[in-house]
Amino acid sequence: MMRAEPYEDCDSFEIVLRVFIGSLKTIIDQNRSLSHALQSVTVVNDPISKKMKEIRALPVLDRLSAYPM
Repeated sequence: MMRAEPYEDCDSFEIVLRVFIGSLKTIIDQNRSLSHALQSVTVVNDPISKKMKEIRALPVLDRLSAYPM
């Protein structure tokens, strides 16, 4: 949501989404012993909330303000 590495700006949000989902799948695959505690189907199929998408669309200073200091 902050457009930080490795999910910086690119031509399409869908590209970022695919990379992010791939990262989540890798994490889940590497931690199968914990997968029973995770609802991995929900997490992987819809990993970015509406609020996260809204914050990602904001200018950088507004994105930073999403984090209380």
